[in-house]
Amino acid sequence: MEIVSHPLEAMQLSNNFVTSMYRAILSTVIEEHFGHSVVDELFRRFAKKLSKHPIDFEKCKKQMVYHIILKRK
Repeated sequence: MEIVSHPLEAMQLSNNFVTSMYRAILSTVIEEHFGHSVVDELFRRFAKKLSKHPIDFEKCKKQMVYHIILKRK
């Protein structure tokens, strides 16, 4: 078995990085539901909330183990 580390595992996650990740994932869904005009304001407020109440990423870290089985053709 080969042990592979995740490229983001050792990275310090900043509030701006987290906001950008959420925006990349959710902006399309939010735009479709609420319209384009609210997206910028929503994520600006989210970034402001994170600056006041930062996420403790060390508590959120979980170890994941993947077992991948390859079948030869």
